[in-house]
Amino acid sequence: MARIKLLTLDETSGAERERYEELAGRNAVTNMKKGLLQDAATYDAYMAWYTSWNRLVEVIGEKDATIYAHAISTTNSCMLCSLFFISDLMGGGKIM
Repeated sequence: MARIKLLTLDETSGAERERYEELAGRNAVTNMKKGLLQDAATYDAYMAWYTSWNRLVEVIGEKDATIYAHAISTTNSCMLCSLFFISDLMGGGKIM
């Protein structure tokens, strides 16, 4: 049983609805984003990750940014995150 209600477009209004419609236009509405769209500010804080990531890639390059993110994930003992970044590195032909 879900602990957080996943919103549908009809259940949103205001800023949350604007963000939902933008995501729907790109076919990018995931369950996680439906949960975050309970509050536009919370959703915006999450999405700021992508702005930070893109800036980091501009400064140090994609390979080094991915290695950096992997190091943070490992330090934080996030196995899932760590495996994601290893997979990204291997899949992109950046290591091995």
